[in-house]
Amino acid sequence: MTPPPPPPPPHCSRHSHQVILMGMSRSGSSLTASLVAALLGHQPGCWRGSSPPLPLDAHNPLGYFERRDVVALNHAAAAAIARRPSGWTHFPPDFHLAPRAHTAAAAAAAAAWAAAHFAAPAAAAVADMEAHAPWLLKDVRFARTLALWAPLLSSPVCVIPYRHPAEVVASSAVRAVSRVELWRNYVMAAIATAQELRCPTFLASYDRWMSNRSAAAQLHRLRRFLSCAGVRTAAATAAADLLPIIQPGQRHHKASEAEVVPAETRCLWEWLEATAATQGEEGLRFPEWEVRSVGHLGGGNRSRTSPWPASLRQSMWSTASPARMACPIYSGT
Repeated sequence: MTPPPPPPPPHCSRHSHQVILMGMSRSGSSLTASLVAALLGHQPGCWRGSSPPLPLDAHNPLGYFERRDVVALNHAAAAAIARRPSGWTHFPPDFHLAPRAHTAAAAAAAAAWAAAHFAAPAAAAVADMEAHAPWLLKDVRFARTLALWAPLLSSPVCVIPYRHPAEVVASSAVRAVSRVELWRNYVMAAIATAQELRCPTFLASYDRWMSNRSAAAQLHRLRRFLSCAGVRTAAATAAADLLPIIQPGQRHHKASEAEVVPAETRCLWEWLEATAATQGEEGLRFPEWEVRSVGHLGGGNRSRTSPWPASLRQSMWSTASPARMACPIYSGT
């Protein structure tokens, strides 16, 4: 008789079947989505249900792995949150000072719009995906909108792909002056959103997908993370079968040590790298970002505290810099 499987570790919830993939665009999100979909069984329904997919185009000839209706809903939701048509690229100027507070405030401000224009079609999309569980929904804009979806989800887990900001800048169509800032804000928004919703979260490094050895290791950790969260994966899907999905030739930009990014952006990048390298099967340990009232962010009495994790603030950045500089501390002044 085959012995029963061992009980899950106490930190594993073992009850999820919903995977949300979000983050900054041009960060390997489609590649990561294709690998998650493969782990879920390779069926198109697991990532688009019965909806048409977002079509291929010159920017992504291998496919986006996105539902067209969900992308349209998220575009509309981001516009409602930002109160402008191109809302997905717009953040408040001080978003990075209190990402969790801004995320919560934005969801509250958009609640009336969501009840009138968003809730019914979003509920229909989730109900359709439930027929294909376990499932994946991927859209980088979930970093801005997931709080509006949260009432429709039972116990989602989150996957956040990330990539060096200099590579995203080179690969992006966004105006050069705002690309690095947009990278920083989107990464922080994704992490803050997952933290606010208590979503177990896995950081997926784009760079680690680019060699077979590191890709196999990251794939193993991703599978363990999903299993720990209770997401059923296809047991017969071996890493060797999935690695051919990765096409390193599609990588057209690679950052070098000489490329300069702002200090706080470099600090965030180094935190992502260190955290991804040490995250266990339960996922990342969230940074202790301070939750502050957004109403006080524009005033003159902001506390002299930092949204950055203490370990990140104490680290040093840029060995290539003429002078090694400490990670910045936002004083609020």
